Formats: sequence, C-alpha cells, structure tokens
Amino acid sequence: MQRTLKAGFFGMDQIEVVCDGGKIISSKVVGSLELLNKFKTWQKNPLNPPSGKTSEDLILKELSLKIQDQWPLMNDEPELCHCRKIPQVNVERAIVLGAHTVEQVRARTSANTGCGTCLPDVERVLKAYLG
Repeated sequence: MQRTLKAGFFGMDQIEVVCDGGKIISSKVVGSLELLNKFKTWQKNPLNPPSGKTSEDLILKELSLKIQDQWPLMNDEPELCHCRKIPQVNVERAIVLGAHTVEQVRARTSANTGCGTCLPDVERVLKAYLG
C-alpha cells in the first residue's frame, strides 16, 4: 500500500516520500545541500534511522519511524502548552534546530514556563527526537 509521508517544516528543510512498505517510490527534498546528501545515503536503507543529532539526522529519523509506523508524536491536539498557547510543531522545530534540553526548549519557545503541566509533553517530544 502506497503512502505519502512528510518530515521537516514548511519554509525550512523538508522531505516528502511516497513509499510502499519500506521501499521509497518517489521523493521530494527541499532544503540544504547537507540534507540532500544525507537523504541520498539514507534512502538506500530508509528503515535504518540515523543516530546523529543534527537537524538533518532528526528529520530523517522522523521519516524512518513514520515509514515503520513507530513515530510516537502523532497528536490529535496541536497545542502542547496551553497556558502559553504553544503548538507542538514549535517545540519540534526548536528541537530540530538545536534545543536539546527542556531548558533550551523553554528559552526558544516559552513552552513550559507557565503552570508546568506540559513538562511531560515537552519531555516526550525531546525523547522522540533525541532518543
């Protein structure tokens, strides 16, 4: 069964693939030369997510896990931090761009700077990207 999957962020590095099981049928990569080069290597074995922490590695990891139906961040509720009205995508973008701790996510997004009830959600997103 063919599926279209996306990873990355609009206006930044992003990848869209059409896959059938673990095989990539077609792809569209928008972004840096580094992302394009890493994608070319990764697409030979898309079920093997990269282990690095660069933005390119994190985007490819997301796509690998989506291909395998193992991406843990499928969320029906787009807002992660309700008191600051911060969407989950903002937290994800901050992590991909280098915010690798709760404190760094707070500084870049203001998520988890109010009541604190979203801390487990911020930690869950960090764990999904960084392992």
